[in-house]
Amino acid sequence: MDLYEQLVEMDLTIFEHLAVVPQFPVLFGEDGVPRMEGQKIAWSSCPDFLALHIQEKHAYIGEVSKSLQSFKPRDLAARMIENRDQIERYVKWFAPGFDVLWRFYIRRKHSEALANELSALGVAPDVRTLEDVFDHIQSVMP
Repeated sequence: MDLYEQLVEMDLTIFEHLAVVPQFPVLFGEDGVPRMEGQKIAWSSCPDFLALHIQEKHAYIGEVSKSLQSFKPRDLAARMIENRDQIERYVKWFAPGFDVLWRFYIRRKHSEALANELSALGVAPDVRTLEDVFDHIQSVMP
């Protein structure tokens, strides 16, 4: 986990009071059944985090992209769509009864492009900026 992901984790736990699993392993066996670590795995993915809002029964799958220069919103959105069904199925197995939502944390200058790309793919965009996360944390520092 890099510094940007750690700052997002801090923001989620301190301000939103979410339970966060960083580098959340999504694992399936050859039979397409969800697996735990240590078992034979045929397919895997590792979102940057899974954040659970216990009271509201929301499970947020989070991706953090710190790129300032060569950001490609179409690539990030396409990767999400490509793995979406498997990851969401695993989260529903891991946290039954939770609504599965996606969040993206990226640089401010790319946020509109990613939101537009996700909307075009039929995904409700929840795009947050890393600058806002930094400002939020800085505002409570002594």
